[in-house]
Amino acid sequence: MKILHKIGIIGAAGVVGSAVAYTLLERSLAEELVLSDANTSALKSHVMDLQFSRVFHTNCSVRAGNYAEMKDSDLIIICASVSPFSSSVKSRLDYLKVNGLIIEDIISNLTDLNYEGMIITASNPADVLNYAVYYKSKWPRERIMGYSWNDTVRLQYYTAMETGVPLEDVEHALSVGEHGEQQLPLFSNIRIKEKGMLNGGEICNIKKRMDNFFVEYRALGVGRTIGWTTAQGIARMVGALDSDTPARIPCSAILDGEFGLKNLSIGVLAEVNRKGVLRVIEEALSEEDKKRLVSVAEKLEPFMRKVEREN
Repeated sequence: MKILHKIGIIGAAGVVGSAVAYTLLERSLAEELVLSDANTSALKSHVMDLQFSRVFHTNCSVRAGNYAEMKDSDLIIICASVSPFSSSVKSRLDYLKVNGLIIEDIISNLTDLNYEGMIITASNPADVLNYAVYYKSKWPRERIMGYSWNDTVRLQYYTAMETGVPLEDVEHALSVGEHGEQQLPLFSNIRIKEKGMLNGGEICNIKKRMDNFFVEYRALGVGRTIGWTTAQGIARMVGALDSDTPARIPCSAILDGEFGLKNLSIGVLAEVNRKGVLRVIEEALSEEDKKRLVSVAEKLEPFMRKVEREN
């Protein structure tokens, strides 16, 4: 029997939300999916498509629903967002302001319903918005996680490309810090099977690939965010939350003393299971990397305090 009987997806008509819905259905990671989106026509088209595909996955139902119908969900995944390529978004602050209002409305609706399940915040900027979910809802921090796995995924992918080895030969890849510009790839953690640590030249080239990714992707001009990768990562998170056995995953977690930091959300390695975040794995970082993480936290902190002021 599944632990996660019902999963709600808010913002299910967008690139990320629809990809998440499809991936959860395809992997049978819930008994019921309830989808919502402000774009009701697009939502209905996705729901119809997914309902037809249930012929191949009969043990998971899919339907559109409102907040009240998500009240008893074990997990809600927030994907709602304005497009980062929108003409109204000219800076990080613009993106935060618009998406912050969306998150505030979502949390207001869920708290009015006394929602008691878990939350994955997939809307960006993930760290600040995940903190907004926590601060405005007053829910236990263990139940709230921001999605940041894509940074680690890209680190592993580019490491394999640069070293010429299969993806599975890259071990212990981990990126922490901010999900975005201030990400911290932990190169010292990486090991290549039958080779060992990365050399300086490899690290330099991998870092260059990662730094150039967003510029190259935006230059394509397609106005599409990264959906399939995010969906795969969220499905992995859901699988971990659907288990009694603890699993280690990269995510944005609410800190309460870890690394000497409090009252913010930032990317870390965490141990999770059906109870949510069990602990932040501080020992995954060297002393030098811990200092770098604190430095990133100091840059993020003003955004967290802004969330508190606007409460």
